[in-house]
Amino acid sequence: MKINEIWAYVSEDEKGEEGICGFNDPRTNQWVPMICADEERLKSLKPFAHQIAVVTKRKVKIVKFHTREDLGELV
Repeated sequence: MKINEIWAYVSEDEKGEEGICGFNDPRTNQWVPMICADEERLKSLKPFAHQIAVVTKRKVKIVKFHTREDLGELV
């Protein structure tokens, strides 16, 4: 699979500024950004995004990015 589009759950604060949502994975105790490259993963993250919206009382949007530009390679 080649990644040509990604989705992100984005939270907006009272000033209209945005940030990528994330959650702490209890299995690894690491923060996981809520970005995905397939619709199945997008659906699996939706309950987490809803919980973030409820707890923070902020709007959470699903944003799709679909313009790809390869900027370089690290070998």
